[in-house]
Amino acid sequence: MSVALQTYPCEHLVELDSEYTGPAATLNRLVFRATAAWLVLLADDDLLYPIHTQFLIEKAVATGADIVYSFADVIGQPPFPEKLLQPYDEQELRRINTIVGAPLIRRQLAVDLGGFDETRGPFCDWDFYLRALDAGAKIACVEQRTWLVRRLGDGNYSAGFRHPGQRA
Repeated sequence: MSVALQTYPCEHLVELDSEYTGPAATLNRLVFRATAAWLVLLADDDLLYPIHTQFLIEKAVATGADIVYSFADVIGQPPFPEKLLQPYDEQELRRINTIVGAPLIRRQLAVDLGGFDETRGPFCDWDFYLRALDAGAKIACVEQRTWLVRRLGDGNYSAGFRHPGQRA
């Protein structure tokens, strides 16, 4: 529903990992199925505020960035590390994944990089950002909270939330 409420028109693709192939394989199916110039990656348990896509597209156009992310509001436990809500710093991103989620990614960049590395497991997004940087991609941050992370349980952002029929 939060995608449908975006102020910027979106192509909305959904992929259920019913074969348990992992996050990278699931993302790759979406990347190569999409036809839009930009991708916004969103976990099923998080929500975009209506201005999310518009703000990120505007930042990409203004800065020439290939990847744009924003800050998020966070609900749940355990506490969310505030250091993940700081302005973009390339060296910090090379040290720790500071892009929490819901980034805008130029689709052609994802295609050129061969998508997400399926051997990187839960670190496939961070690996993607590092490969993008190494390929000369530009990353920018919208320093506003434009989406919501729902975080419960053991420290994983989506722990406690499952697709219907997903194994426990």
